Amino acid sequence: PAPLAPPAPGWPARETLAPPSPLQQPLPPTVAAPSTSLPLAPAASCSGTWPIMSLLAIVTKDPQTFWGFTQKLHFSILRHLEPCVGLEWFLVVDFVNGSTRIPFELPGTRVHLIDRMDIVERADFKTLVKQCFCHDLPCAEFLMKLFLDLVIPQDRRGIIVLDADLMVTANLFDLWKLLDEFDSKQLYGLVREMQPSYRRLRYQVQNFTGPYNGGLQLH
Repeated sequence: PAPLAPPAPGWPARETLAPPSPLQQPLPPTVAAPSTSLPLAPAASCSGTWPIMSLLAIVTKDPQTFWGFTQKLHFSILRHLEPCVGLEWFLVVDFVNGSTRIPFELPGTRVHLIDRMDIVERADFKTLVKQCFCHDLPCAEFLMKLFLDLVIPQDRRGIIVLDADLMVTANLFDLWKLLDEFDSKQLYGLVREMQPSYRRLRYQVQNFTGPYNGGLQLH
């Protein structure tokens, strides 16, 4: 792939890995990946180094159903991803409500599990939920995205947050490269909703962000 633009001032260089000699196999999921851990490199015949995209999905509402959605999302990303780009997943899961029965493994990538309680038990999260009058599950899960910088390893350059029930129909790496346009004062970006039927029928009564969709974000 063409070389990336240099990162904006104040940000560390994007993390890359040298390709392994054998094809790497998916590793078992790990809980709360340490800051020194590295993403799994893609199983591809590439020379030199390649960028690694960090992705996150919240799989807490009806985890058995939404895990199936997450698997389909993962395969849709791989189907359109350009060669020599690696992936890693961070999944926010609820160990209290049945998530321990799910293997949480995705082919060709490493999966890191984050316990939902690490966010929702924080005093500042509970304060925000009260201030927003936000007590139902979907609303609280949306607010969790504001605390991702506290649970993601600090050595990660950025992250793409995806609703588990999305399908990707284009090269997600094009979106990832927009992180290079962030400066040290920009924390996240919302992606404009591109589905006219959704915009016309739903956002006016359900989505306070107007034409922007919280289901796809850059952090």
